[in-house]
Amino acid sequence: MIIKPLRPEDAPVVQQLLQENVPEEIYTKTIYHLSGYVDYVTGILKQNESSNPLRYYGAYVEDDFAGFTEHYCKKGTGATHWNNLYLLDRYRADGIGKLLQQKTFDEAREDASHTLTLDVFDWNTGPLKWYRRLGASYESTNHWMTSSHPLLKKEKASYYLHNKLASDLFYEKYGFAELNLQTPTGDYRIGVLGDTYFRITDTAVFKDLHVFHALRELDPERELLFIVPYIDEDILDDIQFVATSYRLHVSL
Repeated sequence: MIIKPLRPEDAPVVQQLLQENVPEEIYTKTIYHLSGYVDYVTGILKQNESSNPLRYYGAYVEDDFAGFTEHYCKKGTGATHWNNLYLLDRYRADGIGKLLQQKTFDEAREDASHTLTLDVFDWNTGPLKWYRRLGASYESTNHWMTSSHPLLKKEKASYYLHNKLASDLFYEKYGFAELNLQTPTGDYRIGVLGDTYFRITDTAVFKDLHVFHALRELDPERELLFIVPYIDEDILDDIQFVATSYRLHVSL
């Protein structure tokens, strides 16, 4: 068994593993379910590994794909974020998960990271116990919630999109993108997921109604997906709870 950079031809299996292991109500609110996700991963795998902060490694048993790990090295921050680790069912009892985990930790240290962060859903008790055995400590809680656009007094939106052209091209290619949205009082990174959601992860938006006016102007039909510690019910009145996740960190 060897661990090496994931082969581009295994990108469809990565999406398959994510679909099989992530509950549908969460899976459909991530980039993983989008038709362009496989092309996105394939493109990353064909790049020079050292030039991309997003890394995928596969475990191979006699050249047969067994599983993968994915992490993101935040250059210059001293931190790495561990996104995913999944195995095919037939390889789950062979210690391969531990080897993939060790590869992630080793890569993080090589990238001069002193902290590794990860997210786990509150219902996922098995992995949560495993992460704690690895030395993971609690950092924060996020709630996944959806809402339609808030009913606000109509006014002209005051905002500027710094990366509109690049975002549109990326979205056309992969089905998701990120908007760099600036209002008179703040700068925000807003995710665009398929044709369904604007993803919001910054609670500062609740004090900046320009953001909501801007998003309604950009696409009044999209729902809002919040991944935040709390939500302002005075602004949003049709909130649907989806899930709760914990942010953990490990000192390296």
